[in-house]
Amino acid sequence: MVQKLNLYSKKRLFFHTNESLLVNDRVFTGNQIDDFAIAGLQCPNQILLLGVGYGGAIKGIIASNPDAHVTAVDINAVSLQTCENLYAEFFPELLSQISFIHDDASHFIQNIEKNSFDAICIDLYHPNGYAEVILEEVFWENMNSSLSMDGIILANSWGLPSQLDPLTYSTAQTKMLKLMSRFFPNIKALPSRRNITFLASKADLRIKYPELSGDLKSLDQIGLKLLFFKAYISKNIDVSQIIDIEDNILYTIEDLDNLMYQEWGKLLNEINHIRIKAHLNPLSQVNDLLDYPDEAQRFTEAALMHRPIIATTIPTLAGGMAFVGNKKLDWYIKWLVEEKSRLMMIDLEWFVNIACWQAYQIATNPYAGYEHWVPHLEKLLFTIQSHVLATNNI
Repeated sequence: MVQKLNLYSKKRLFFHTNESLLVNDRVFTGNQIDDFAIAGLQCPNQILLLGVGYGGAIKGIIASNPDAHVTAVDINAVSLQTCENLYAEFFPELLSQISFIHDDASHFIQNIEKNSFDAICIDLYHPNGYAEVILEEVFWENMNSSLSMDGIILANSWGLPSQLDPLTYSTAQTKMLKLMSRFFPNIKALPSRRNITFLASKADLRIKYPELSGDLKSLDQIGLKLLFFKAYISKNIDVSQIIDIEDNILYTIEDLDNLMYQEWGKLLNEINHIRIKAHLNPLSQVNDLLDYPDEAQRFTEAALMHRPIIATTIPTLAGGMAFVGNKKLDWYIKWLVEEKSRLMMIDLEWFVNIACWQAYQIATNPYAGYEHWVPHLEKLLFTIQSHVLATNNI
């Protein structure tokens, strides 16, 4: 058992911006949880966080490895100081494990020693989209030199929804993957709706099953274990199969939104093609899929057999609708619990990384009202663990 953590505060905190969500009584919370806590599961001592926001990812990193030290770098002095003030007020015992540095990420990494960090977490955006620096080869060359031989990179990337197969388009997300692959031979994709976290390494991953502190709450324990299984189960991307990048890539939020709306009709046609195979009537709108739970389940299972990327549609829609207060999603967790063994046999990676991860994000979303899913998530996690132990060595 690891040392006692001080990840919670008795003082009431609910701090929500576009960049971060921090609360006093949870580590993992919000509608789009970072995968950065995986950094601690590699057992690193020195972790670099490029792009801090208001510090929503920091507690998760420390929860996964209480001995880690986080160097938190951000170009925005105001948000960085606010983050430090929040931690000083609500989580003061964590401050000794965090160094706050006001600097531009590209400048900072040019001035550090080689192999300085065991894990680097990258979350660099500006208000309109991607920070240009992460689309430059020299940035990833510096990432490579800054990382220890056994270290890992976790890089957030934002693009099209999972069901549109985002890595088949010429976007900043795909260019970022291509650039990373020049320096890191092992790259996994951890998708969540419109986000993909790329998990990259020079050597084979050696992530460790989390040794949980006794004072870590059930919902946070589930999160750390699920993150382990997400990383463990995911397969390396065959980058040679990814499309060649055009000169005119899409990287602003507006460009990506326009492309999404443009492709929505094509997605609906694919959905209806699969629905017909499952002996279901065609739909006129993609969002109608959630209105008929029995049909949603039959459609998804048919998609898993015929076009797996389309099987991400129902979990993606459910995760997004929970944020706007959809109170009719209990069928989703019931389906996963009742059919867990069969669904895992069909596609384990989809079940863990897509279906269960969206269920977890729904449960941790303070706006959604699905905290009562925790016992169901514990059942799912037990089954996942038993399945993986029976088929692999952890």
